[in-house]
Amino acid sequence: MSGQPPDLAAPPLLEARAVTKRYGGVTALDDVSLRVDAGATVGIVGESGSGKSTLSRLLLALEAPTAGEVRYLGTVISGAAAGRRGRAVRGQPDLRDFRRTVQVVFQDPVSSLDPRMRVHDILAEPLRALGLGGERARVPELLDAVGLPVTAARHYPHEFSGGQRQRIAIARALGPRPSVLVADEPVSALDVSVRAQILNLLTSLIAELRLTLVFISHDMAVVRHLCDEVAVLYRGTIVEQGSTSQVYGQPAHDYTRRLLAAVPSLRRFED
Repeated sequence: MSGQPPDLAAPPLLEARAVTKRYGGVTALDDVSLRVDAGATVGIVGESGSGKSTLSRLLLALEAPTAGEVRYLGTVISGAAAGRRGRAVRGQPDLRDFRRTVQVVFQDPVSSLDPRMRVHDILAEPLRALGLGGERARVPELLDAVGLPVTAARHYPHEFSGGQRQRIAIARALGPRPSVLVADEPVSALDVSVRAQILNLLTSLIAELRLTLVFISHDMAVVRHLCDEVAVLYRGTIVEQGSTSQVYGQPAHDYTRRLLAAVPSLRRFED
């Protein structure tokens, strides 16, 4: 965890302003605001169906909010259509720099990695798509950064364990040298014995690369381990947010207290 106070005079790196998201007649998010400052490690926590993944898709500009806006370095990005590969759309911002700077690690590496591609091409794909080049040197660097041998580049995803596949997914996200990493339940699909390894890897990478982290999870213990700040989502609304020490030490909302009471041990990732 960074422990550095945010510069409130500077625009947030990433910000949701009063965003609402409806799917038909169902409201997934209702008037949610969230500020992510450079260097922050922000946890978004809540049970299944609370709106966590919807918020992450809005922050990633993969979906547009029904109301409100999402900003990146003060520029509105919330209207961008999904699937445009960062190209400018009429009346919408050019997202190429945003796509390079803000990268994502999804929950399930099995579904997020193309089984038909070798690891080298999986890691090189975002570099090619963003016109960054240098894949011959960059791919070995990325494998080393996540603790995998260079020879892994020749293999396919099915030849690796679940933890190794998530390391590959993390390496792919790091390829464009992002400033922000959005991790959406990145350890929930892994065996308990592997989770601590991946969490420790994320912790070291965040510190070494000075990344800003947005970490989405239902697990209060994991969020406490990784994040300096936390926002608690309940039925599409943020019911509590603040420093991790404050929210965990003196929870103000009954829902937060219930989540904390359900955690078997908040120390299991500290060893």
